Amino acid sequence: MKWMVRIVISVLILTAVVLAAVLLPAHFQVRSVAPPLPENSELLALRGANSPNKVSYIITSSQPLERGQISHISIVIEWANGKRFLIDTGMSRREAKNFADLLKKLDSSELQAAKHSRLSSVVLH
Repeated sequence: MKWMVRIVISVLILTAVVLAAVLLPAHFQVRSVAPPLPENSELLALRGANSPNKVSYIITSSQPLERGQISHISIVIEWANGKRFLIDTGMSRREAKNFADLLKKLDSSELQAAKHSRLSSVVLH
């Protein structure tokens, strides 16, 4: 029986070493990518006739936490000719409802997510 436990432990250790050997180089490579943020003057130099003239954010939902608040935002970029570009990493209505139902099962306290607005009502007027 002891030899079986030793084999299982050896396999687990070998698996951990192989995973570390495969994953750590990629992890370090990703962590080493840290380009400097552009200065204000560099950003302003990009302005031109086809540049956006307004960048806004919309807080579509928020949830209080013990150490502050977490919010979901969407970014809206607008041009003078009326074109808009929306950057939204949100979920579909069905996915959001399923996720909210799961959160309610896990935590029934009053610290639940609050919906502030629908993007379609704010962006598509």
